[in-house]
Amino acid sequence: MVEATVSCTVIDVLPNGNLVIQGQRMVDVNNDSEIIQISGIIRPADINSKNTVNSHQVAQFNVSLTGKGVVNSKQTPGFMSTFFNWVF
Repeated sequence: MVEATVSCTVIDVLPNGNLVIQGQRMVDVNNDSEIIQISGIIRPADINSKNTVNSHQVAQFNVSLTGKGVVNSKQTPGFMSTFFNWVF
């Protein structure tokens, strides 16, 4: 389970009053820099007194996790793997 708090901004207000949000956060984990990007749609009524919204209250919730570092570079196929995948 991953838990993170990501600050977002409202990038659009839909005709029904719902808010389109988008945000990102950089996190350093084991000498890797990971970027968490999220987007979705929230109802203004779901924003609590701490000005937060739980992820299960976000419609069309999109999460993207990208990174740079040792772990990420090991997950990228090497030259030979790429070559054999191309041939076969």
